[in-house]
Formats: sequence, structure tokens, C-alpha cells
Amino acid sequence: MNVFKLIVLAGTFALAFSFAGNDLVNFVGVPLAALDCFNYYVDYGNGDESMLMANLNDSAAASTTWLVLSGVIMCITLWVSKKALQVIQTSINLSSSKSGSREQFGASTLGRIITRMGLVLCAIVYRSMPKNALKCVKGRYEPVRLEKGQEALPFDYVRACINLVVAAVLISVATSLKLPLSTTYVTFMVAMGTSFADGAWDRETAVFRISGVLTVIAGWFLTGICAFTMALIVGLVVFNFGLVSALILTPLVFGLVIYSNFFKKSKKDAQIAQLQSQNDAQILHTVSSAVPNYFRRELDCFEKSLNAFYEDNEIALRKVRNKSAALGDRLSLKRSTYYALATDAEILKDSNNTSDSKFFFYQVYSNMRDASESVHKVVDQMLNHVANRHNILAGHLKDSVFELLYKLNNIESDLKYVCDNPYRDAFETVLKNCKKLNHEIDKWQIRLVGTISTEHLSIHQSEIYLSILQAMRDLLNRYMTVCMQEHALSELVYGNAEKQEKVGKRVPEKTTTSNITFEPQLV
Repeated sequence: MNVFKLIVLAGTFALAFSFAGNDLVNFVGVPLAALDCFNYYVDYGNGDESMLMANLNDSAAASTTWLVLSGVIMCITLWVSKKALQVIQTSINLSSSKSGSREQFGASTLGRIITRMGLVLCAIVYRSMPKNALKCVKGRYEPVRLEKGQEALPFDYVRACINLVVAAVLISVATSLKLPLSTTYVTFMVAMGTSFADGAWDRETAVFRISGVLTVIAGWFLTGICAFTMALIVGLVVFNFGLVSALILTPLVFGLVIYSNFFKKSKKDAQIAQLQSQNDAQILHTVSSAVPNYFRRELDCFEKSLNAFYEDNEIALRKVRNKSAALGDRLSLKRSTYYALATDAEILKDSNNTSDSKFFFYQVYSNMRDASESVHKVVDQMLNHVANRHNILAGHLKDSVFELLYKLNNIESDLKYVCDNPYRDAFETVLKNCKKLNHEIDKWQIRLVGTISTEHLSIHQSEIYLSILQAMRDLLNRYMTVCMQEHALSELVYGNAEKQEKVGKRVPEKTTTSNITFEPQLV
């Protein structure tokens, strides 16, 4: 008999009871105390608003009916609440032994520092320990080989047992001693400790996992501070405005609870479901409509940043920088749907689209995201230039920037045309115009060499000018690549449709695209 299964079962019951003993008090303690105060006031207050609630000094015995009803509500909430699943999923993502997939949290400066310190300490331990001892310890960390078709779990039975038993003991002891604690965070930190001890955080994932733990801990303290502050504000409002404030705040609170739990849907889940249900032609339509749309948005950010830059307006540049960062995050979120489709076997099995169309989807959004990062980088450089109060570009250098920007705006109409008309002549026209604009950017870069000596430009002015030109080139080349990929996808889709018409049967899932060149020849 596998004794770990018995421990997991017993630990699950122990953790459930310890959770109930703590969370049930937190859940019904405040409303039942308020109800007791109201009943006490009705029985003994006789309308005296200055009456003191002396009954709160005594221990209160809750009615069994209220406890059973609260327990039922808690069970139903845990069963149907998506937020409860997200909390569990976050804990699993940060403690999983699997690496190489997309991490839930990004890297932070403090996470990098702690990771670097851990690696230095690890190197010291490795040099000081005997080789036989290292070999023995290393042998304890060899993962169990999976049988064919067996799914890899986030962690094994040993870690599951420790997570359940240790968390249940800590919560039960703290609750019996009447110590304030959060059951969720106790369980979370136990899981993080066992994952660290189990070697689940390797060099590929450590910085992201540590940053995630720090984010959760910071959120824990931030929640307490926010709750304290909001309770103070609401208390002051109710105390000063009385019944009117209660009539306004009560429906507002109910509305926020209903909206956040029933109407607010995860953007990523919606995008995955949308991409999953699309076939090749629909993915082509999604890409064709997205390319000119995002090119326009990135060009708007570029244009607004240049206007703010030449106006020496630091505040406007900060707004544009935030906008460009949000645009990059949106493109990253869109692209991340590819990872979900590529890694989830059930989604792949039920999906209507081929691997080639999803691959084109990934490449198009990758290039658009890289173009967005180039724009964000140059906006950040312009902001630093203005914030440091360096001299702003003027004369023919300023005119050249806006002249190139005007021609970039013309490229937008070409992109829109080729996305709406997937024909080779339209595609070749766009490439021709892009290469022509690339040569013009080269011309202005060469002219800068003579301008530095004649107009006595500073190194900061020269660098910001070259950065602006390079950002234009990156934006142009990335979308030239996107245009080629969109055209290749249209050939794939319409080629498959023609085959279906001729053969009269379903086209094979895999279509060879080895003769398609994805990268343009950059000038």
C-alpha cells in the first residue's frame, strides 16, 4: 500500500478542519458580533444613541444555525468561485517542478539580488563539501521517470504530504492560541518552503518564483494597509453623514461584489477560447485586422512622443511612455495565447486550426511586440533627454524626423491595403516602399556625420537622433516582416482551400511551409 496516499487523505481532512476553524470565525465573527450589538441595543438601549456596547467584552456563543448556514455558504463558494481556483493555481505555478514554460510573474530587482546571493552561497557550499557527500545529496534529487502517457504532476507525494500536514498543524495551533493569522498565506508559504527545499526552483525559474513570492507577500501587507485605510474612511463617512451615506455605500458595495464575481471575465481566458474556436481562415482574418490596427497605435505613440519631445514637455512624454508600455503588455498577452494552445493537450486535440496557422499567429504577434518594445525604448530615451534638460534637436534634423514620420504614415495605408487584398502585386508594392524608406533612413544617418561638425551637435543630441532613426527602422522592418508572414499565411489558407476544392476532401493537418521566407533582407 502507498502510505503517502493515506497521509494525503488524512492531511486534506486535517487542513480542511483547520481552515474551517479559522476561516469560519473570520467569516461570521464580524457580522454576528454586529447582530448581537443590534439585539443588545434593541433590548436595553431604549433609543439612547450614547449607549456603550458592554456586551462585546464577554465571549459570544454563536447559534448552531448560523454556523451551519455559514459553512454551507463557504463550501459552495469554494466549489464555484474562480478566484479560489486562481489562488490555488498561483500556488501551484510558483511551486511546480516543471520549468521552461511561461512563468506567471516577471523578474524584479529584489528577486534578482536574492537569486544572485543564493547562487554565490551555493557555489561556496559546493566548494566546501566533499565530492562523495555532493554525489549522495544529488542522488536524492533525481526525479522519478514517468511512464509513457503519464502526466507530469507539479510535485510528488512527499511534498504533498509535508504541505498538508505542516500547514494543518500550524493553523490549528495558532487558532487554538487565538493568534491572528491568514490560513491562505500559511499554506502558501509552506508550499514555497517545500518547493525551495525540493529543488523546484532551478536557475531557469528561480528569479521568477522568488519575485512571485515577494509580490504575494507585498500584496499581503498592502491588503492590510488598504483595509485599515478604507475602514477609517468609511467609518468617518458613516459617522459624519449617517443614514444617507449608508444608503449610498450599501448598494455600491453589493454592486462591486456582483460585478467582480459574476461579470468580470479573465481577458486571457477569453482570448484562448476565441483562438481555440477559430480555423485557419479566421486566424488569417484576426491577423489581417490586427496588423494595421497595432501599427497605427504604435505610430500614434511615436508621433505623440516626438511632438512632446520637441515641445520639451516631460509630463506628456511620461503619459506616452505609459501608453506604449501598456501596448506592449497587451501584445504580450495576445501572444501568450499561443503558449496555452501549444502546451495544453486538450486544447490542441479540440482545436480547429492547424499548427502552421498558430505558428504564423505567434510570429506575427512576436514581431509586433518587438516593434512596440523599440518604440517604448526610444520614448524612454526621449524622456530621459528632456528630464536631463539637454538641448532639443532643431533645423533640418527636426525636419527630417517629421518627414520620415509622414512617410511612415503612408506605409500604414499600404499595410491596410495588402491585409485586405492578399495579392502578390500589392504585397510587392509594400515591400518596395518599405525598402525605399529604409534607404532614406540610411541617407539621414550618413548626413549626421557632417552635421555634427558643422552645427556643433552634442553627443546627447546625436545619440537621441540616431535612436529615433533606429526606432523608425525597427518599426518599419518588423512590420515588413509581419507583412511577409501575413502574406505567407494567406497563401497557406487559400492554397489549402484550392486543394480542398480539387481533391474534394479534408486537407492534411500539416502543410509544408519550408519554401516561405519569414525575414526580409534588412538594409
